[in-house]
Amino acid sequence: MLMRRLGAGAAALTLGTLAVVGMQAPAQAAQTAPKGSNCPNPAGKYPPGQCKKAASDTTPTRGESVTFTSGSGAFGSGQNVTFGICGLNPIGTTTTDSTGNATVTFQIPSSLSNGPQATCFTGGGSTVRVNFTLVGGSGAGGSSGSSLPRTGADHIVELGVAGAGLVVLGAGAMVVARRRRETGLTAA
Repeated sequence: MLMRRLGAGAAALTLGTLAVVGMQAPAQAAQTAPKGSNCPNPAGKYPPGQCKKAASDTTPTRGESVTFTSGSGAFGSGQNVTFGICGLNPIGTTTTDSTGNATVTFQIPSSLSNGPQATCFTGGGSTVRVNFTLVGGSGAGGSSGSSLPRTGADHIVELGVAGAGLVVLGAGAMVVARRRRETGLTAA
């Protein structure tokens, strides 16, 4: 009787855990630009923070060519905008398109260190930062590996097989215990 209760409790705990871990929170629509964003919002645009700034690769390596976009409405149409790595000398100047979007492609400098970086677009008193994280490669970072922490598991298949083996072993133990108990009850 005790084994049945323990088995039922274990099954309920397992199903409950799967239900909680497997559930995902519903996505919420962003109503404003992220805190600390320098993305301007032109008058009459709703909801705020719709400039859609982006990088073609958010985790580039040194020497890689990456395309950065300031986002529509970030600047005026036909405006001259300087661009470059934030905090360093500008790399160049570009002209925005009819929607006020500046798009540039350049090689990530080898002098940058691994970690958070940003490309800045500056023009007309506004600055737009497009964030990225520099990983790997050689240069100022001092190593050919990534400075990001390792996450995940390399041995997921082995762990899955071991878990399945433990489940089978537990089920076998329950069957043996049940047979012993039934044999002991009928023999008396």
